[in-house]
Amino acid sequence: MISTTSSTEKAERLKLLGADHIINYKNVPNWGDYIKNGITSGIGVDCVVEVGGPATINQSLDAVRWGGEVVLVGFLSSDNPGIDYFHLKGSGAVVRSVAVGDRPMLEDLVSAWTVSGLKPVIDSVFPFVQTRAAFEHLMTGNHVGKIVITISDQTGR
Repeated sequence: MISTTSSTEKAERLKLLGADHIINYKNVPNWGDYIKNGITSGIGVDCVVEVGGPATINQSLDAVRWGGEVVLVGFLSSDNPGIDYFHLKGSGAVVRSVAVGDRPMLEDLVSAWTVSGLKPVIDSVFPFVQTRAAFEHLMTGNHVGKIVITISDQTGR
């Protein structure tokens, strides 16, 4: 697994979570090319989970292998340099968008997740009465993983 971050603290956490390579995108602004031509020796990665949005999509297209997948999950940036159609086509990537689904999709997800034994990465847990603090924590961008808001007063994981 290859991860990008600009935070030394997050890099340490990503190592603990099993990242094989961590790239500081502030130090390596052309991280897509670095991944494809450096780390993967010209092959590219199978899948890019694109959370940066318009400001990072071109780097994701550079990093992915021919026939690989770029999954559009969200957007953390408001910069929009635009997408070059020839870059998109030339990447050979399959690009798809992920959005919130309906209840049957959620039920399928929960079933698959239960069988798999996967554990989500939880950054922090807030009781409902501290919802404002949870969103303030989210806005700092210092979290790694999910921020959970519980309905009850329990804050344990």
